Amino acid sequence: MKTIAVICELNPCHNGHARLFREAKRLSGADHLVAVMSGNFVQRGEPALFDKYVRTKTALCCGVDLVLELPVSVSTGSARRFAEGAADILDRLGCVDELWFGSEAGCIEPFLALASVLHYETPLFQKKLREALANGSTFARAQDLARTAVLAEAVHNAPDLAGCCGLPASSLPPIPDITDSFFQKPNNILGLEYCLALRRLGSSIRPRTLKRVRTLQGRKFLSSSEIRRLILSGESADVINSYLPVPLQALHNIQTAEDLLHANTVTADDFSDMLRYALWTETADSLVSYEDVSPQLANRILNLRPDFTAFPAFSELLKTKDMTLSRIRRALLHILLRIRREQTGQPNSASLPVRLLGHSCPDELFSLIKKNGRLTLLSRGADLSDPGYAGDLFASQLYESVRSAKSETPFVPEENRPVLTLKQP
Repeated sequence: MKTIAVICELNPCHNGHARLFREAKRLSGADHLVAVMSGNFVQRGEPALFDKYVRTKTALCCGVDLVLELPVSVSTGSARRFAEGAADILDRLGCVDELWFGSEAGCIEPFLALASVLHYETPLFQKKLREALANGSTFARAQDLARTAVLAEAVHNAPDLAGCCGLPASSLPPIPDITDSFFQKPNNILGLEYCLALRRLGSSIRPRTLKRVRTLQGRKFLSSSEIRRLILSGESADVINSYLPVPLQALHNIQTAEDLLHANTVTADDFSDMLRYALWTETADSLVSYEDVSPQLANRILNLRPDFTAFPAFSELLKTKDMTLSRIRRALLHILLRIRREQTGQPNSASLPVRLLGHSCPDELFSLIKKNGRLTLLSRGADLSDPGYAGDLFASQLYESVRSAKSETPFVPEENRPVLTLKQP
């Protein structure tokens, strides 16, 4: 039996995701597809537009066999933490053979070559990183420049590079001539983080990639961020639905744009009052205890909080040349959700239980996980009292309180949410 996996947010699930699920299964010949999915809060430092159960149901309808929740301290972390935490969960399942991801590059060789080089963060990498930071680049841009420099050195001088890594030259795979543009593509960067994460874990899971496309057979594909903008701008439902897989259209009987906007959607602005209150309870010392909050950012928060109007606007107000908007949003979200540094001291999720969100009744897959797995799966409401799930439980209840109030529907406690089951045709 062959099992493959994807790491995803599905915020929302779109036709590109459905294509990845379908093609990954077809090309790999896999029997089962596992998804590790962000819960109600995502890596860009915002709440997911649709709750995790809507997105789980969509994933199952699009061919996923098992959906696991990525712990909130991981799903709202940096790209490296996000990748390492998710890869660790898949490795500890004990049954995953391949990890598939979409990328602009579309072939796995550049990722494997880059991971073999960048895994070691050579002296050249450190030197170029320092130079770029000294010249005023953001940390993310400085990393890109350092990686490009290391790769260029690898292309022209592989034996010397292998030597500084302490390896024989023959141990490095051929290094393709990748230009700086490789690092300007977001899915390439995340895919590289997945490959690096698997190397750091020493995992036997093999990374595979499928090329992302903008058009296919006359059909246009949009990204999740583009679809979110269409939804929130009030675009017609006919236009929006053309980019969504049929299962998501059907979940709420979406007929008009108004239906979509009121179909239990949640945005960062919905948490503005909560965040405003949270910020006024903090001091400089307490702020720096939260993940992603540096002393510099803590001081800016304290100085600018009288100007707070809303979550998104305050994120923009805090932005500087040295801090990306995503980093600031994640920091504010960590303050709101009380995610402190001691909870994220290790980049992996080895001590965290994992919530089972949904499945399509793959009994043989559960048997394999039970036999080979090295993690605690939470499937019943009573399981959620596990101390390791406390932060996720709080985040889920907070999100549900906002969703239910906004949609004027009853609040459903997380403990009362059953695991979604769906029999595949």
